[in-house]
Amino acid sequence: MVPPESAVPTRDATQPAVPAMLIDGRGVQGADTHDVVNPSTGQVFAAAPIASPEDVERAVTTARRAWPA
Repeated sequence: MVPPESAVPTRDATQPAVPAMLIDGRGVQGADTHDVVNPSTGQVFAAAPIASPEDVERAVTTARRAWPA
């Protein structure tokens, strides 16, 4: 079943740029973005970066280095 046109999320042109992920003290742009939708209105109110597998590996390695067991 296809949702009605009004149910499809739309991005507001006034939204700020997608924030970078902070990995090892550096801003890293995600491999892609994911729209964050307000469920009560269906409006897209933000975009969140999506990490690549390499981004996740770097973040985990950095975290382990910062918090050794």
